[in-house]
Amino acid sequence: KTSSSSSSSSRVLSIAECVQDSNRNSVVGVLVETQRGLDALDDILTVPELDLVFVAPTDLSADMGVHGQIRHPDVLQTVEDTARRIHDTNKRRKELGLSHVAVGTLAVTAEDYVYWRERNVQVLCGVAQCMFVDGAKGFMNRVQAYEDERRNNSNG
Repeated sequence: KTSSSSSSSSRVLSIAECVQDSNRNSVVGVLVETQRGLDALDDILTVPELDLVFVAPTDLSADMGVHGQIRHPDVLQTVEDTARRIHDTNKRRKELGLSHVAVGTLAVTAEDYVYWRERNVQVLCGVAQCMFVDGAKGFMNRVQAYEDERRNNSNG
């Protein structure tokens, strides 16, 4: 079916075509939040359609007994080890003709972003509130530095 208007022509997809298009353009991802999820990782990585494994450090830290400490050495090491396992599995998946599985995690700061990108983590999720707060702090620090400099120049 097609429809057209005076300014443009567009194709209207049938329901079956919409489903096929959605299936072709879907991302299949898994969120790993606990040791139980890590224990199941080898099985998870056998799913042919898998596109992404996101390791959630906040939930993982709670499961590891260091709630909210996403930069705790044990949490960082676990996420790094998990990323390495996924990268190693990607080599085998390629040999089997299966798709690459991306690794994802949380990047709360720009430093987190750099840290994880240097470890070949491809998908990074930020937290808008943290970005806004960091931006506001940077703005206020610059304002304060300007006012301090201005005050110093008027007194000297």
